[in-house]
Amino acid sequence: MTIAVRPRFASDFPGALSALDIGLRDLVETAALTGRIPEIHLITVSIENVRPMVMDLSAEINRSLPGVAAEARRVLDTISTEADPG
Repeated sequence: MTIAVRPRFASDFPGALSALDIGLRDLVETAALTGRIPEIHLITVSIENVRPMVMDLSAEINRSLPGVAAEARRVLDTISTEADPG
């Protein structure tokens, strides 16, 4: 399916230069332009100190992963139950 969108505002144009630069906000804004925003569940972790980008996780983030996994399971269980209440 092809959808033609006529941008009216600067924010209607993609902020990314390539497909690799597309972020979550870009995807949600695109869905809004098409009128089809799915239900979205975000699981976030807040950190105290921002550090330079590196390839390893901080101890703080590592400690949060079991809670993130548990919350993801809870959300998925809720979605499954709503989709198939029987």
